[in-house]
Amino acid sequence: MNRRRRELPPEETARFGREMCRRVLELPEVRQARQVAGYAALPGEVNLDGLFEYLRNHGKEVLLPRYEGSGRGYVMVAVRNPDKETCPGNFGIREPRAGLPVADTRGPDTVWLVPGLAFDRRGRRIGRGGGHYDRLLNGAAGYKIGLAFSWQLVPEVPAEPHDVRVDTVVTERETAVIPRSPQSQSPAGTPENPS
Repeated sequence: MNRRRRELPPEETARFGREMCRRVLELPEVRQARQVAGYAALPGEVNLDGLFEYLRNHGKEVLLPRYEGSGRGYVMVAVRNPDKETCPGNFGIREPRAGLPVADTRGPDTVWLVPGLAFDRRGRRIGRGGGHYDRLLNGAAGYKIGLAFSWQLVPEVPAEPHDVRVDTVVTERETAVIPRSPQSQSPAGTPENPS
């Protein structure tokens, strides 16, 4: 998946990205959100800078992750001016500068844009293996949107008990709203109180 994403021609990545961003902006949860928690794109991922600028210009607070060290992991920080308020971070990923305050992202008025290597139609995702986003999303009440190319939406991905599901997966071809059932509410898709 990672190799295929990196090998996608830049013009195709940009075209698919524009369509994904259009689909994200159509979601009522995004229109109603106070905050949008995003991420800085890695090579081969859709660049979200244009989406973030649009959201800021329409009164949304845009948050990006900042690495705080092994004890705390990532936190979300509001970025109003990315040229002045971001820098290369611990892993070479653009992130908010030190000193900017940590945002409260636990409320339902924060929408999350979630990266991943693969997603399925039950809202499960495969990240990069560090569990960083699962820790960020743990306890977050806001709507969670996975962003992926259509070929990253697969029939099934494995899930661990700590995995946090997304509510919708947006690709360049579709917006896949994840059905909610009592089983899908628990992180790994098993009932909270199995008999």
